[in-house]
Amino acid sequence: MKIHIDIFNRKMLSAFLVASLVSGSSYVSGQEIKKSKKSEVLTEIATYAAGSKKIKDGVYKVIDANNKTLVTGYYRQNKKAGIWNYLNPNGVLVQRYDYTNDTLLYNNDADNGTIVRYSFEIPDTTLPADTEVTPPVKVGGNNYGFFLLYETRQIPMQIRNDISRINAVMNYEFTVGPDGKLENWDITYQDVKMDKELKKENLSIRHLPEDAYTFIPAKLDGKPVRSKLIYTIPLIIEENNTQKTGGSHNMMTGGNQ
Repeated sequence: MKIHIDIFNRKMLSAFLVASLVSGSSYVSGQEIKKSKKSEVLTEIATYAAGSKKIKDGVYKVIDANNKTLVTGYYRQNKKAGIWNYLNPNGVLVQRYDYTNDTLLYNNDADNGTIVRYSFEIPDTTLPADTEVTPPVKVGGNNYGFFLLYETRQIPMQIRNDISRINAVMNYEFTVGPDGKLENWDITYQDVKMDKELKKENLSIRHLPEDAYTFIPAKLDGKPVRSKLIYTIPLIIEENNTQKTGGSHNMMTGGNQ
């Protein structure tokens, strides 16, 4: 599929460069700033090395469908460098990660600025009461982690047709290995009112966006273990004439109410 790329106009480019200088980043003559789709509802704005259309080198950000900034960071020769900030749609910092030192500096899983609800499980394990449990973490935060993968077309037609009469949620369930690697990804749809699973689908973990693979594993008494990280998201019908089920724009704004 061909990705449409737009070049910023001169006014926007100037504003972007000013912001870069203020943040301590530099801009080299000949670099190019490009805007491209990252997912159905996310758009990246990246600086590319002079003379290259593939090597990201400079300031970087991701915006959502409402033009809200969710990610700010910096690339050095196609690798994330320095401290990156991840924000919810209200502009509140939910995670800060140091890619130079591979260190999580700050994380807030109880983020009220998103419709995404986080939980986790340690499968097939009975834990003594005094076990120290460290939850798994999606690098990038839960809101960004979900909308990085969300596509309206994922919602099965049978769920779309029934959603007006059921109280439905969908769960993104990620199995994360003790090495922090993504091992499996399922989507389950549930009728909350009836406490009934409606459908379960196993999704391929191949060819996902780069940011979708970055996790920090759960730990038991400091030892990394396999875990399941779960995002729970309500399915919403837009209150308009189209009655668009699971609309991404509606889902985005729903978290801000």
